[in-house]
Amino acid sequence: TCYDWLPKGDGFQRTISDVYESQYQKITFYGNLHNGDRCLDLDSTLQICSGYRPHYHEPFVHFPAVFLSSVRRVIFVGGGDAMLLHEVLKYPSLELVVGLELDQKVVRNSFKHFNTLPHFHDDRVEWWFGDATK
Repeated sequence: TCYDWLPKGDGFQRTISDVYESQYQKITFYGNLHNGDRCLDLDSTLQICSGYRPHYHEPFVHFPAVFLSSVRRVIFVGGGDAMLLHEVLKYPSLELVVGLELDQKVVRNSFKHFNTLPHFHDDRVEWWFGDATK
């Protein structure tokens, strides 16, 4: 697993809250007892924790945006946790954002565990589910 590198007795403890199986992967949500983060694993590989947003999602969106005259159309691959979407929607100039996500179960359950809205009813947001390479 992705935790094999942690030394034994390092104090990392987690509480698994839900496990889902989809046609694509095993989806596990858990709480990190050390810092209170909510985390997501896909096939036993850590993907994201709630505490990553200020260190990953905010710079990932806002840094490139400073080089644009306006943020109007955005597409992203993955991002089913909707944390990146949350940051993109902060731009009032936004006309359309498209999320390409393999697994709808990741989006729906991230809402439950991270409380990140997928904005299904926002006219500016489109989610396309399936293999983005096709």
